[in-house]
Amino acid sequence: MQTVDICNPNLSNLYCPICGTHTLQPDCDRPTPCEHLVYVNCSETPYDPWFEREDLGLETPEDSEAEDLDLEMPEDDKSILQALADRFPGGEYLLFLLSAPPPAGLEVYVLYTYRPSAEQ
Repeated sequence: MQTVDICNPNLSNLYCPICGTHTLQPDCDRPTPCEHLVYVNCSETPYDPWFEREDLGLETPEDSEAEDLDLEMPEDDKSILQALADRFPGGEYLLFLLSAPPPAGLEVYVLYTYRPSAEQ
């Protein structure tokens, strides 16, 4: 998986780098999927993806533990990134890590594949 890190306060505007679909738009509350989009999530809701093409098998806490957890991301923010890197080790995946500068600190994870969904 290749990663592109973009620090920009406008986290809600992104186009698919393969087909040009306007995937994230400021005036939409959900991503616009294309055949290359695999996963969209943010650091504020790590266990509730905005979009997921398939069940990625990312670990979530047990329901009983989830009530007791403060669902803020850990300071190192490595858990989602590491889980995605482990799940998609090949070079045919491209992850955009969009981050807002401090004090916001929000991160958005947008994963694309170079292969159309029919080939996966």
